[in-house]
Amino acid sequence: MEIVNIFGWDIDFVLDIRNGDRFRVLYEELYLDGEKVGEGEIIAAEFWNQGRHLTAYRYQTRDGDVSYFDSDGNSMRKEFIRTPVAFSRISSRFSTGRKHPILNKVRAHNGIDYAAPSGTPIKAAGKGKVIFAGVKGGYGNVLILKHGQRYSTLYAHMRGFAKGIRVGSRVNQSQTIGYVGASGLATGPHLHYEFRIDGVHRNPQTVPLPKASGIASSEKPQFRLQSSRLAAQMTMFAEAATLASSTSSNTPKPPGAPGTTRPALQAKAKAAIHPPQPTAPAPLKVCTQQAKPAKRNARKGNSSSSGCHGAPTSGSKALSV
Repeated sequence: MEIVNIFGWDIDFVLDIRNGDRFRVLYEELYLDGEKVGEGEIIAAEFWNQGRHLTAYRYQTRDGDVSYFDSDGNSMRKEFIRTPVAFSRISSRFSTGRKHPILNKVRAHNGIDYAAPSGTPIKAAGKGKVIFAGVKGGYGNVLILKHGQRYSTLYAHMRGFAKGIRVGSRVNQSQTIGYVGASGLATGPHLHYEFRIDGVHRNPQTVPLPKASGIASSEKPQFRLQSSRLAAQMTMFAEAATLASSTSSNTPKPPGAPGTTRPALQAKAKAAIHPPQPTAPAPLKVCTQQAKPAKRNARKGNSSSSGCHGAPTSGSKALSV
């Protein structure tokens, strides 16, 4: 889901989702000759997670770069992703003293072990350069990436490296660099992941991650104007949808009518905002959802329920972004 990509730097969608979490998105609908052909981009989103309220707005800078920013113009994207693999569970955490399951010796465990099926793709935590790709003792197949002057990441027990990955290769954030395996001293397939700052090991789960560049000061007035409009429209659509849902649920049903009102609400919402004027941008829809905690074996991105609905508004104008 795209919303996972937007908030994935601040929310771990496997470990952080709780009952009562929810999100709301404002997105485009695409039409061709008056017929809907699909959904467009998410242009605004909100997520409530464990008491935190996160917001994101899609914005195109004067340089033509399109990304998501919070209400202050800071990039939602960070220089590093928190977890570089879609894992089923954490089999071993960062610790200064852990008994090795094979060697039976107590030693520091300077990373996180993510258990996952053999062959699961491993992603680069950040943009960088390959400085080591080979076998490293009990770590088995190891890849080390250098990110600028201060940061480096290590990936161990890999089954193998992705095509084209070798010492000197440059990789982008989230690019597949290899695959989960059980090479070296390992009791089962998993990724051992380390994060270092100035050569010092840091806990990958808790280390503060540097953010990517935000919006330039000269552009912030325009961004604030656009984001405030999007926030107002998202709130308006959500309130209209809630009101319509309440009204529909209180209306007596004729004999034989279905017990659920959700399909009727969808039909009304689509009819109210369709079709757009020929010169108008794509119409917007809002979706409010309860986020469900992921199961232990859930993969990243499968933590929410389905059934988004449009806002039953009449004559509403779509915002241009």
